[in-house]
Amino acid sequence: MQYIAAVAAAAAAATAAQLPNIAGILILSKCLRHQEVILTNMSAAPGVLCLICMECFSKDDCVDSTSCGHIYHSACIQNWLTRSKQCPKCRIKCRGNRKLFLDFDDTGNEAAKQFEKHYLALQKDYTEVNESNKQFKEENRIIKN
Repeated sequence: MQYIAAVAAAAAAATAAQLPNIAGILILSKCLRHQEVILTNMSAAPGVLCLICMECFSKDDCVDSTSCGHIYHSACIQNWLTRSKQCPKCRIKCRGNRKLFLDFDDTGNEAAKQFEKHYLALQKDYTEVNESNKQFKEENRIIKN
C-alpha cells in the first residue's frame, strides 16, 4: 500500500516524462525486497548510488545484491565483505551476495533535461506575469487617484 501512496505522491509532483524514472526506483526497491535478482528497464539507475563508493551505477557496472537486498558495485561489496560480514547499510549479517543483471535506459537523462527546460521557461513566464501585474496595479492606483 505504501508503494501506491508513493507513486501517487510522485505522480502529483511529476510530469508524464518523469513517471518511468520514478516507477523504476519503486520497482527496484520492491523487487530487491523480494530477492529478485534480474531486473530490466530500470531507467532511474543513473540516480541510484553504491553506498560504499558513493558513485552512481552505470550500464557497464557489475552489481551485486546482499542477502538483505541492498545493492553495491561487485568490487565494492566484495572488498567490504573481506573486512566485515555485515551489510554496510543495515548492518544485518550477510549470508552471501548475488550478481544482478541490470538493463539501463538512458532516456531518463533526456527527460530530466526537458523537464528543467520547461521549468525554466515557466519560471521566466511567471516572472514576466508578476512584473506585468505589478505594473497594472501601479497604473490602476494612479488612475484611481
